[in-house]
Formats: sequence, structure tokens, C-alpha cells
Amino acid sequence: MEGHRSKITKLVMHPKYNMVASASEDASIRLWDYETGEPEQTLKSHAGMVTFLAFNSNGNILASSATDLAIKLWNLETFTVAKTL
Repeated sequence: MEGHRSKITKLVMHPKYNMVASASEDASIRLWDYETGEPEQTLKSHAGMVTFLAFNSNGNILASSATDLAIKLWNLETFTVAKTL
């Protein structure tokens, strides 16, 4: 997948849609259409390498954690951080 500036650290499949989320050492998360390989959205809020991703069972929330020691819950309807833990 082209798009991240550094190595990909994690990939997860969306539970319902043709989407995959990728995390990277560049502190970003990208959402991709896995059938076309095209990027759909970039999520940026972490200050360090993103090391973990997980969708909730409905697929409307994406959890991420990074080396900045933050856990973020992303609202995938608005593509914004709903909560930082």
C-alpha cells in the first residue's frame, strides 16, 4: 500500500465493509478500500508510532494506541477523535 511515509505496523479488516485500516510508524492511520486499493481517509492525532488498531463489532468506532501512550477512539462517521484515554 502506498501512502504511508514509514513502515506499516498494523492492519485490521472492517467487520462489515470492504475496508482495511493501516497503522504506521509515521503516526497516521489510513482507511483503504481493499478491493480497489485506493485510500479513503487519513486519520491523524497521535504524536508517535501507531502500534494497535481494532474496530468495534459495529464498525463505527476504531480504537488506536501509539507510542505517545494515548488510546484514541475514532468516530468513523465523522472521522474525528471521539475520546482520548
